[in-house]
Amino acid sequence: MTKTTNFVWDPVNDSVLSELDGTGTVQAVYTNEPQQYGSVVSQRRGSISHTLHADALGTTRLLTTAAQASSDTYLYDAWGNLITSTGTTVNPFRWVGRYGYYQDTSTGLVYVRARMYQPTVARWISVDPYSQSDRTHRTHPYIIVENSPTRKLDPSGLVSIDYDCWCSLEYNIAAQCWLWCLGNAFNINEIAAEAQRDGQNAANKEFPDRADPRNRALRHCITSGIIASQAGVKCAWCIGYHREGYQNECQGQDPRSGNQGEVNNSHGRRCSGGYGSTDAVIKCCLKKLENGTLNTDPGGVDD
Repeated sequence: MTKTTNFVWDPVNDSVLSELDGTGTVQAVYTNEPQQYGSVVSQRRGSISHTLHADALGTTRLLTTAAQASSDTYLYDAWGNLITSTGTTVNPFRWVGRYGYYQDTSTGLVYVRARMYQPTVARWISVDPYSQSDRTHRTHPYIIVENSPTRKLDPSGLVSIDYDCWCSLEYNIAAQCWLWCLGNAFNINEIAAEAQRDGQNAANKEFPDRADPRNRALRHCITSGIIASQAGVKCAWCIGYHREGYQNECQGQDPRSGNQGEVNNSHGRRCSGGYGSTDAVIKCCLKKLENGTLNTDPGGVDD
């Protein structure tokens, strides 16, 4: 019998929030950390909740109930093939599940956003969309994480990322910025994620195409301004500095784009007025865009 599953998606963090059946009845609700690709923490099906416990590579190894009792265990090889498991709880986020790798039990494939992956042959089932512009991918368009699953992950289905780089961003912000964000030390990442979401929404409202340089410039300005208004100018500077550095070092961003981002971040901090309102920040950034103060060089791509 064919079943229909509809997914409620978080477009900012690129993660699944819940699942509905064909009639619109909620089947599962997921709790994610406020960061890109979600980082799944727990799931609720009906009245039953389970917490997901992952290993260092992001693979779920254990589910626990609300009573903190173990209900299910998993053991996978490096390529995502199940070796052994216990328990019968429905859970699609298994191999590298923390980063949104979604197990399709009907096909045995793993959904990884841009593409589907087949563990039994350790290959994507479709060609890398970037294969025409990247020599490595052009030669091996179906390989996953450069054949290094214990060192790299690819939550977008497009670009391999070193685990060291991926894991470092949120921790580095918390570790490096706690002094500048004093008073907000325990929710720095949450403040940054919410500000980024609000900044992106505001930029999209003015310029729907995210590739539009004006969208990027406005997003940087507003996001930085909101952080400054909530946690202080120095806190906003620190978060922006480490985010741009992370994108340069770990995501292959052109340093010129990082510099452009920091220029527009600085204008956002000025728009905060120390601790201004979100609406005031948005109006200020729009004015700076209109009078040409923000850097909208089309060569400064940071997404």
